[in-house]
Amino acid sequence: MDGVVLCTSLKANSRANKFVGHKGPVYDVACNPSCTLLASASRDTTIRVWNNNASARYSVLKGHSAPVKSIEFNSDGKLLISASDDKLIKIWDVENLKFMQSFNGHTNWVKSAQFSADSRMVASGSDDRTVRIWDVANDGREIQKFTDHTGMVNCVKFHPDSTCLASCGTDKKIKIFDCRSHRLL
Repeated sequence: MDGVVLCTSLKANSRANKFVGHKGPVYDVACNPSCTLLASASRDTTIRVWNNNASARYSVLKGHSAPVKSIEFNSDGKLLISASDDKLIKIWDVENLKFMQSFNGHTNWVKSAQFSADSRMVASGSDDRTVRIWDVANDGREIQKFTDHTGMVNCVKFHPDSTCLASCGTDKKIKIFDCRSHRLL
């Protein structure tokens, strides 16, 4: 648990880039679509956005008050979403390194968050046993709350066309939700 991120290439004879800066364990990493940026989430409550090259320069995004468990870039790489033990989901403008929006409603740690393909919706999963879908364009309004898990929700993933959402949790179940009818499939 050294707070170091290593990024390796699958090309022969290439060296790993070592990214040092976090003051606690790193829980998640994400690359933007062009692989020019790497983001990391840590127990130290920060997100670091690294230039994915030998210089390893980074910027720090601060805004969570508890460990950050999940991060992901949107499809064009301009936005980053984070989920935290502070029960919040946040969206960050990566180009300007600024906080944009927060989603509040979970009653326990948020383990996972993901953008829909068009970045108009956000899905989140939490230790409160819920999966939620949020409207990014409408001030972060909660569109739907699914309460079908009997255990903590570990991960949420949209289908590539964003019509369905899959989730899994400690109840040993995978659930698939229809985002159009707002029903469990």
